Amino acid sequence: MRIAMSAVWLVLALLFVFLGRYYHAQSFGQIPHVEVPARPLQAEASPVKVEISIAGAGVDEPLQDFVSRFNEQIDATNQAASKTNRLTAYGYYLAAFAAFVSMVLEWREPVARLLR
Repeated sequence: MRIAMSAVWLVLALLFVFLGRYYHAQSFGQIPHVEVPARPLQAEASPVKVEISIAGAGVDEPLQDFVSRFNEQIDATNQAASKTNRLTAYGYYLAAFAAFVSMVLEWREPVARLLR
């Protein structure tokens, strides 16, 4: 029975380590920022420059404002997801340690008898 329980604890410890490593790796993932492409005739390399405005404001100003606010939201989401994934990984590492300690405790009594 001890061998079976030790095998279960070992499998759980390995599973928790694997899941901890997975979430730790996921904590480095980032959603990229949104970029507004330049209009072909407004690019710096364009031989012809075209300026378009509506009521004195550039056509792309509302889009630029939206993209700026959207990228701020992406940054906040990236930070929250990274923190959540790191905390999840630490939880799995703690569970792996507890499973390993439980496995060792299964063998404490037989090992103590051998060392007497």
